Formats: sequence, structure tokens, C-alpha cells
Amino acid sequence: MNSHRTWHLDGKPDDKSFSLASGMSKTRLAIVLALAVGIGFMIGILIGTYAICDEVTRDGLYLPGAPDNLVSEADPSISKKIMDAIDPARIEANLRILSEFPHIAGSQRDFDLVKLLKDNFEESGLQVQITPYDVLLSYPSEGSPNTVRLLDGNNTVVYDAKDDESNFSSYRDVVPPFNAYSPSRAVEGQLVFAGYGRVEDYEWLLTIGVNVSGHLVIVKYGHIFRGDKVDIAARYGATGIIIYSDPADCTGQNMGDNRVYPETWWLPPTGAQRGTIFSGDGDPITPGYPANDLAYRYSEETVEPPMPQIPCHPIGYGAAIKIL
Repeated sequence: MNSHRTWHLDGKPDDKSFSLASGMSKTRLAIVLALAVGIGFMIGILIGTYAICDEVTRDGLYLPGAPDNLVSEADPSISKKIMDAIDPARIEANLRILSEFPHIAGSQRDFDLVKLLKDNFEESGLQVQITPYDVLLSYPSEGSPNTVRLLDGNNTVVYDAKDDESNFSSYRDVVPPFNAYSPSRAVEGQLVFAGYGRVEDYEWLLTIGVNVSGHLVIVKYGHIFRGDKVDIAARYGATGIIIYSDPADCTGQNMGDNRVYPETWWLPPTGAQRGTIFSGDGDPITPGYPANDLAYRYSEETVEPPMPQIPCHPIGYGAAIKIL
């Protein structure tokens, strides 16, 4: 587990800040991120799926310069046998089993599903081998979950985002909102709204005299990768970043549909998008190589691309409305 360090930045009354709502420039926001980053075992099994297109004419599949045998079926009876063997009811049952409980990578439930898949493949006559990998994984702290708190001038908590998180299932192991590979740190300071967290958003803020250096920023999901939002915020001097899904991007309000999950599939106010903020691919400390016992490992301080430098936490748009 990373050591917890607390940084405090008290906003001064004359500090410039920017938000969607007026009257909030002197309000301080505390973002408390307690993130446990550890080494876990992640087991992988490659699953192949068949995607069979409906029979179409040659004109519909025409590729200039491609041989006809690449765009037409040599024996349609083979694809018919494959399609006839697909059982929609079994697909539904399998998906229900695989998604019945949370199974974050490296967890016991994740490994249980690996063994279940192995057994099913072996029952089908396949030879299956489980290979362990030693991968740097990121988990939220069980005893001290991440949160965003709004403080008044007397350091009194007037709002805590975690109090609004809804669990629409009866499962106790639902992973709380977090962004993987965020550093464990508590930061406090004035809040600045920075659009989608793109370079052009920060440059526009500078044109109106708003500098995010030394402040927390809150941005919307969308347009660019969430990890890039964190990197860009750090580049402009922000001490921490909050990301939320804007209702204009994830609900049907623009079409006159105000319903949300569980009435429909639109994101509810408490829904927070999880996900990694590491910009690289695969295991951060064995980039480009399988994370087995023989692999050379970088330290977290020397990985390339570097690990995220400032704390990050996702919230729902319901919490964002109260904060802004």
C-alpha cells in the first residue's frame, strides 16, 4: 500500500477561481483519495468468438484488388452449422453467471471465473493451461474509501460525495468509485471547472485570467482519454482532479427523456465511471513484455509512460451539481 501523504492548500479570498455556479469562488473543496495499489495475480484466458455476417451479394462485400475467395464463402454449409450450433439461451445463461458478482482483476471471484471457463473448455475437448502473471494492479482502500468533501470556511464538512453513492444491487462486494493508479494522497483547495479537461480548455481559462496552478480541477468525461485529462491537469499545475459524467452526455434529457436507470439504461445521478488513468498499455512495470517471473521490472518511479502524478477521483453528476 502506498504511504498516505496529506497536502493542504488553503484558497485565499482574492484567489481567482472559476466554476459553473456563481458564489462558489471562496468555497474550498477537499478531495480525499485513499487508494491502495498493490501487486496482484491476474489470470488471462484468450476466448475466441465467431462473427458471421449475413449472406450478401458480392457487390456488398467488394474490396478492390482482393481475391474473390476472401470475400465469399467457400462452403456456406459450414457457416450454417456454426450458426445452428449457437444457442441464445445458453449465451444468456453464461453471461448471467459471468456478470453475477463483481470480479475486479486479481480478485478471488476473478480467479473462480477463470477456473469455471477452464472447466467448460475442457468439457468441450480443449486443452487449457492457466498461466499466472505478476501484475501491478490498483485497488481502492477497503477501510478508507475515496471521497470528495465540500468544506465551509470553518473546515466543517457540508457535503460528502460518498454519502450519495447508490448500490442498485444487493451485492456487498461492489467496487466503490475509483480511478486505477491514482496516487494515494489527500489534497485540499479551491475548485476550478475546466470543461472536458483538454489543452484548449485550460488555454481558454488562461485567456480569461484563470490559472489552475495550485488548485483542484473538476472536468467532464468525454472527448479524450481520462488518463490524458489527469496528465494535462498536472501539466497545468493542478493539485488534484475530479471527473464526472455530464448529464448532457449520458442521459436522454436532450431528447426529452428524463428517466434514468433502473427505469431505463441512462446513467443515474449517482453513477460514476470507473477506469484506469494510466496512459500505457498492459502491466505498467513490464511494458511490452509478459509479466512473468523472468520479466525485468521497472520501479513505479521509473516507468514510461510515468504513473499519474496527481490524485484523481470519479463522481456522479448528482454530486457534481452539489459541488458546483
